[in-house]
Amino acid sequence: MDYFKLTQQEIEEFTVTNSEYYVAKWQKYPENSLFAGWNWAAFFVPPYWAAFRKMYALIGIIVLYQAFLGVLFLGILSLDASEDMIMSYPILLIPTFLLVNAQCLFLGLLGTGLYRRKAMKAVSLTTGMDENEKKEYLNKAGNISNKAVMITLAAMASYAILTYYVAYTDAFGSGTVIVSDCDRFTAEIPAGWIELKDYELNDQADLQAFHRRNEAFFILLTDVKEDIDYDFNEWKDLLISWLVSSNPDIVVGESFDVVISDRPAHWLALTEYVDDDDNIYLLTFIDGENHFGQIFCWSPAQYYHRYENKFVDIIFSIEGL
Repeated sequence: MDYFKLTQQEIEEFTVTNSEYYVAKWQKYPENSLFAGWNWAAFFVPPYWAAFRKMYALIGIIVLYQAFLGVLFLGILSLDASEDMIMSYPILLIPTFLLVNAQCLFLGLLGTGLYRRKAMKAVSLTTGMDENEKKEYLNKAGNISNKAVMITLAAMASYAILTYYVAYTDAFGSGTVIVSDCDRFTAEIPAGWIELKDYELNDQADLQAFHRRNEAFFILLTDVKEDIDYDFNEWKDLLISWLVSSNPDIVVGESFDVVISDRPAHWLALTEYVDDDDNIYLLTFIDGENHFGQIFCWSPAQYYHRYENKFVDIIFSIEGL
């Protein structure tokens, strides 16, 4: 591309709105310089400034960049669980924050220069036109577009909603069947859940998993019937009594008998009040064919309604008892 000095009239006919700003910037810096002054609008709202100035190719690049950041964000959320990895999440989110700001910094620095090159290209295509034709062409190639801003705003809002939907509702992906170390017990955990092996919630658990955002947890503990001197109800009542007596912060809630996979079972809701971190537990006791099963599902109180149905699905998926 040949670089040349734009006249004040050409700048005004191309930019139309806020022409004085671009006249001052473009005439101050060399024609071949990509930097043509700092642009606060491009820094704070890159896609909307580009849309306002009808820089459609730049909008496409910004959208692809935002998509890359979205994939990076979702990739961080889907990392396998381990104590070190969980502790590393804030560190892993820092590059994402820096990349977002790098985009703003890049356009703040070079947005005005990129816009000048668009103007140069438009002016170069007016060779042979008379003054009226040239003005009409430059007004059409440049100027502003509120319609493009609205379309970009709608597209970015849709993208943000979709990213949130994928990241926080686990709408995409299928469940995973997890298997105990003895290969006897299985359960299906929903999309977004991770089986725990190294980072253990309970070292006696046969199965354990948690949601990737540390908002919901599940463990299965089993006892061989032949090793227990109590029947199911005695065993269940003994465990409930021990749980309640060993933790004064626990309050017993709703309790009722159910049938799970054709086996007698009992559901019990507990609430644990610990400062501002209240937890709600759904405890399930199952009288299996060869084993008694204790299933603990819990979540912070503010998230429990979000995971209650998931807990039920996990409980009903358990096999091998």
